[in-house]
Amino acid sequence: MIEAGEFGYMAGIQNDSFINVPLDDVAKGERIVPIDHQLIKSARSIGVSFGD
Repeated sequence: MIEAGEFGYMAGIQNDSFINVPLDDVAKGERIVPIDHQLIKSARSIGVSFGD
């Protein structure tokens, strides 16, 4: 995709073939993760900052 100058896509596989999936279709809306979720705790334990 990059070589062809096609941006804004994610690579996917469908029927054993690679396809371009528009990022607008992939990232629909917010996904809320509770502040006390284990993934947040793990990320913070290794120094990841969430800007808060």
